[in-house]
Parts: sequence; structure tokens; C-alpha cells
Amino acid sequence: IIYHGPWSIDNPFLIPLGSTVESLGMSELRNMADGRGEQRGCCRRNPVCCGTTLILVAGFSFVVAVALGATYHPLRNKVDEIIKSKVAMTPDSAAADNFLSSKAPLYSTYHFFDVKNPKAVEAGTEQPIVEDVGPFKYHENRTKFDAVWNDDETEIEYKLNTTYTYASGLDPKRNITSINLPLIGVLTTIETFENDPDLDKHLRELLDVLVDVIDMIKKGLFPNWEGLFVTHTVEEWLFGYEDSLLKFLNSLVPQFIPSYVFALSNRSAIEFPNRVYTGKGDLSLVAQYIEWNNLTHIDGWGTKTAGMINGSGGYQFPPGVTRDENITAFISQLYRSGYFSYEKDASIYGIETYQFGLPMAELSNKSQDPGFYFDGPSGVLNLTAVYPQHVPIFASKPHFLDGDPGYVANVTGLHPNRSLHDSFLNVEPLTGAALGASKRIQINLRMQPYDKIPELKTIQEVMLPVFWVAEEGSLTLSLANEFKQKVYGIRYAIQGSILGAAGLAGLVFLLCIMCLVGLFVQQRRMRENKAVWPNHNGERAPLLPGGKGINTDI
Repeated sequence: IIYHGPWSIDNPFLIPLGSTVESLGMSELRNMADGRGEQRGCCRRNPVCCGTTLILVAGFSFVVAVALGATYHPLRNKVDEIIKSKVAMTPDSAAADNFLSSKAPLYSTYHFFDVKNPKAVEAGTEQPIVEDVGPFKYHENRTKFDAVWNDDETEIEYKLNTTYTYASGLDPKRNITSINLPLIGVLTTIETFENDPDLDKHLRELLDVLVDVIDMIKKGLFPNWEGLFVTHTVEEWLFGYEDSLLKFLNSLVPQFIPSYVFALSNRSAIEFPNRVYTGKGDLSLVAQYIEWNNLTHIDGWGTKTAGMINGSGGYQFPPGVTRDENITAFISQLYRSGYFSYEKDASIYGIETYQFGLPMAELSNKSQDPGFYFDGPSGVLNLTAVYPQHVPIFASKPHFLDGDPGYVANVTGLHPNRSLHDSFLNVEPLTGAALGASKRIQINLRMQPYDKIPELKTIQEVMLPVFWVAEEGSLTLSLANEFKQKVYGIRYAIQGSILGAAGLAGLVFLLCIMCLVGLFVQQRRMRENKAVWPNHNGERAPLLPGGKGINTDI
């Protein structure tokens, strides 16, 4: 007779198919039920030893996982300190190479305000109506050369050559009508120095000539008189045109007016030497100006602190930047330093950065150093004291964003928009490198009545926008990947190794716990089966309840 009973949860001992009662007696069945028969698997034969081994392995894995987790942050901080130390711009360092020859593309995008009603404005019958015309996008190529380190490599001196090449946008040959800036310069110079008793005799000679020329204009005797507004192409406004007034003055006093070409910028310009700290020995000073354009102080501002050249050029800041600090940069277009405050986190191709913006306090006449000559409504920066010929030039955010509402109300055609007209810097906090930036500045001229010319006596006083420019640069995808590989490569490797090992130890711990639970369940079921097995007398007792026993006699 063959028993074909299946293995079940109530009978965990499998009786092999084909076994006969003669080969598997009832005493062996009972022994198997009591746990005394042959059991398959080491944990069944010696569950105590097996359980102890699992507990030891689980404990060791847990300790390893915890230890690895505990060392992760200290080790990462140590790696971060090593990365920060690489920011110093010593000779032959990657930081110096990046500083002297940046690979990130830089563009200057110009927008000009075309005055639509120049005759009415000149007559004083209407407020200016302007149209924002742009963009005119130029590639800005900056080359630092003639770099020289001092003996202890804590300072580096270099020259900067900047060139502009048209890239895209509207046709730069488009005509723009705007204020006659050379004329305003002459009128401002006369007003500034006419009643100065201590004026140098050579400047007095220039002043007398300017007065005579204005008198000629007043009498209608000046040739090629263009008036308060002139029309030129964008290229001419930016990079130069022959001005009739300057040309006439050049013929009279060439020692004072050496050129009769007026330009808002230069297509190619070389600055005088600049000198900055390399950060060696003190990373908090890295890239901070010592001299800009061969100057250690900006003359013209009213206080010593206002004229100080503080901060970097906006491309590199001390490593370890935090969200609760302000960063300082020297803005060469404004001849002054300013600070930027944290606004939000931003990502550039997967690189986490902190975005800093120019706060409204930097445009407030109540919070500024009195040496900056804030004497009007908030929202503009007075550059008259430091601008050539003391022309009444004021800087602001484009379309007078964050400025006094009166500036926008007095000029038709302005529409401030924060997403288009605000400035920002995206700084990678570990290295302090600016990986993206948009510096947006508007140049304005304060118009007012000029009594010396009859035609200009009736014009309304107004802050007239001339143009605004967005100087923008950011990493490309390939440069971002290169940055991550060079800067974060070692951090990623250590992070992956530690987290991988900790994860493996954690997995072993979980497997051991699962095995211990399984062993416990198995042993409990064996005890339950042993407790419920019938106490039979003799091998002829029935295997099944209600059976008649098994007859082993054939």
C-alpha cells in the first residue's frame, strides 16, 4: 500500500511518493512528527545555531550601515573644503584659467527709446512719447591678458580687452531719435563752471569758447544746428558718429576737444590694469578688486565710502555662499559698488544655485550713502558727479522698474515688467562661482529748461530714458556637464560608494530579519504539530481519524 498524502501546513513532513509502509514504519512517522526524525535543512536540524548566526549577521550589518551613515556628512564636508580650496587663482590652477579665459558666452542686448514727438517735447507742449525698440544683440568678447602675479601669489594684475560683434535681433542700421547728448554736455559744463571764481585759466579758456558757441546757436549763426533731438542709427549711437557741435569745437580748441566723434560705447576697448586678490591664504578675498582701471578709488562721489571699490566684478564670490548673506559687486557701468540679496533657489542644467537680485533699498534715496547725491525721488542712481563732462546722467532699472511712479507717469510708452527688466545673479554656493547672470541697466538723462537757448526755455523737466542694456551670460549644457564633472566628481564618487555600501548593509540586515521571522514561524508550527499528533498504541492505529488502521499483511 502506498501513501500519497501531500505536504500541508498541518503536516510539514513530506512523505516521499512511492514509500511503502514496509519502508516507512509508523514509529518513524511519529518520530518525524515529534521532531526526532531526519529533518531537511540546517535550520531544521539546529535552529538555535542558525538563529544565532542570523542575529550576529543582522547586528553587524546594522552597525555597518549606521557607521557609514554617520561618516557620510563629515566626509562630505571634508571633500567640500578641498573643493573650496581649489577656488584660489594661483598660477597654473584651473581657477586662474577660468578667470582669465571664461568659456561661457556673454551677450549685451540693447533696447533704444525712440522719441516719437521730438518737436512737441522741445516746444514744451507734450510729454515725451517713446517706443522701446529692440533687441539689438551683440556678442561681448572679454579677453584678459598680460596677467602677472605678485611674489607671494596673493594678487594678480591683468588687462581687459572687450570687443562687440553684432549677433542677432533687429537691423542695427535702424534710425533712432533721441536727446542731443553732446549739446547737453556743453550746456551742463557751462552751467557747472560759469560762476566758479577758482576755475583754472585753461578751463576758463574752454568755457569762454563754449559760451561763444552757444551764443552763435542762440543767434542762429551756428552751421548745421540740429536742435535738442537728433536721429542716428543704432550702430552710430553705440559706436560713434561725427557730431557737428563737437567738430566745430574741435576746430577751435583741439587741445580740449581732441575728437569730434560721439559714442555711447566702444566697439573695442582696453582697460587700464586691474588688480584683484587671488584668494591664496584667504578665500574670502578671492577675485575682490584692489584696483579697477588703475584706480583704487572713484573720484567725484561726495564721501570716501561712496568712492570705495568693493567686491568682485560679479563673476566670482567667496566660496561657501549662504542664503542669509548679501554679496557685493563693483558695477563698472555705474562707477560704484552695490550689493545683491538672496531671492530664491534656481537650477542651471541640474546645478543648484542661489539667485541674488538687486534689492529696492539700493535704489532708495533714504538708505543710500549721501555721497551718491540722491536728491530726487527713489528709483534712479545719480551719475552726474562721475560721468564725463558732468552730463546729468541717471541710471535705473529698465522702464523705471521699482522706481517712483512719477518717472513712468511723465513718459508715455513705458511698461515695467519684473521678468524682463530685473537683474539677477545665479551663484553656485559651494564654489561661489556665478554660473548665470543678467545685469539690466537703463541710462536716462534729466531734461530741464535751458535759458541760454531760447528754443529750450520751455521744455518740461523730465527723466528721459535713452536706452537700456541687458548684459547676460550663462553656462551651456556642455559647460555645465564639465563643471559637474570637475567640481562634483569626487563628491559623487564618495557619495555613491558610501550610500551603496550602506544600502548593501541595510539589505543584508533586512534579509536576516526576514530569515529570523521565517525560522520563528517554522519552529512554532513544528511545536503546534507535535502538540496535536494523536497518542497511538501500536503501528496498526489508524493514520486518519475514523480509519481502521493500515494492514501491513499482504
